[in-house]
Amino acid sequence: MAAETHSLAGLIKWLERPEWREGFNALMGLHLAQPLAAADVEFENLGPLLGEGLALNLMGCVLEDFLTREDDDGRNIVDDYLKRRGWNEKVPNKRYMAALRQSTMSLYEVSDIVPGRSFLARDFLRGGEPVRVDERSATRQMKPWDRLAARIVTLPPKNLIAGGVLPFSLELSEKLRGLIRRATDKARKDAAKLAEKHSIAVTSDAELTSDTEVLRSAAPIFTSLWLQDVLQRALAPRRPQLRNSDGDELLFTKVHYPINSGTNKQDLRSAIDALPGMHCESDEFWNWIEEAATSHDAKASSRATGLTFTTYLDGDEVVLGNIELLENELVFSANSSARAERGRALLGPAIEGLTGEPLVEVQSAESFAEGDHAVPESATPIPADEARAAIREMMDRHYRTQLDQKIPMLGDTPRRAAKTAKGREKLTAWLKYLENQSAAHTGDDQMAGYDFEWLWEELGIGHLRK
Repeated sequence: MAAETHSLAGLIKWLERPEWREGFNALMGLHLAQPLAAADVEFENLGPLLGEGLALNLMGCVLEDFLTREDDDGRNIVDDYLKRRGWNEKVPNKRYMAALRQSTMSLYEVSDIVPGRSFLARDFLRGGEPVRVDERSATRQMKPWDRLAARIVTLPPKNLIAGGVLPFSLELSEKLRGLIRRATDKARKDAAKLAEKHSIAVTSDAELTSDTEVLRSAAPIFTSLWLQDVLQRALAPRRPQLRNSDGDELLFTKVHYPINSGTNKQDLRSAIDALPGMHCESDEFWNWIEEAATSHDAKASSRATGLTFTTYLDGDEVVLGNIELLENELVFSANSSARAERGRALLGPAIEGLTGEPLVEVQSAESFAEGDHAVPESATPIPADEARAAIREMMDRHYRTQLDQKIPMLGDTPRRAAKTAKGREKLTAWLKYLENQSAAHTGDDQMAGYDFEWLWEELGIGHLRK
């Protein structure tokens, strides 16, 4: 990062002088005291809790904020150091210190990453066109649409990212934006009262107080909010509740029915075809469906909080389970215990005498997500490339169906949202969120590398993917 090529060692040593140390300690309290007190954490324990890397980044944010500030006498540490010790610094270091002196903390959205070289950064709070930032090491861990609180400094012909960088989630980003908006509104109201008192004519809110001026004084909001969130998650980690559209806890259940010797598979097919709600996909596969998805969605939202996992077949038809006819067994699958019981009650009488005593396999959503997939001994492992292709096809079908389904984050269907300016703004945030979450899957993960470009183009907003 920038701090690796532009040394602040001399300036940091200058910070130990009494005339600067007291002010720095007071500012550090402004950044850290409230979240530390709320979590009942001592400053000395930040390193072990956050990890040394994030702890250093956090302190980098405090230091860089101090470099921009003036004391009650109008003095600034960078100005003082360069005036009195600048003769002992290399020119690149002096330029970098002077650039930090004028820098502003903001929240940036990452895109167009060139690993080991650069990335595009769009100011999430002030808007405008993205800027190209030269960066080596950090780009190897970045994902599209990551959001980073940081300072971007310009040292022609390059833009560089400073050392204090904090990662923000989508939810935390929106919370920060709300706080900054409220801070901006308050600053402008105070400025308007002052202008009125002194009979100063103004033509716009920005003339009273610019967004940049607000951000220059708001750096502690970034660190306090981020630290509060990180400490909460570190001290009391919580998994989101995962439920299906009936509001049931996700428990992936498979019921293995061994096929009796002498059973004619056509008899099994006929028995399954005759069951209500069975949608035949092939001679070996059926979807068990239920219509009126909206009523189930409403029921789930009234019964539980958390993330809802729903699989649709066509339109509003909710998939409750699947049946697969294999060589030596019939396998019924559902994503909750309640649905598994309903399915067994439906299926059992129909195949009685054709199959033997069933074997039930249950797996929690957590263990499934972590890759702890139990596989019966009779099952044949699927080659990685075939599994990846199958998952891609499944995701294609899933997202194509969602184009005409109401998405809570949008308040509408994606196709309808694409028809209004406000809807397109929400749609862009939703698609960026999907891409960012998908990019978190790496290595051999079958979910890694899914290409969402077709969704942007299908909705006619490809030009907003920046």
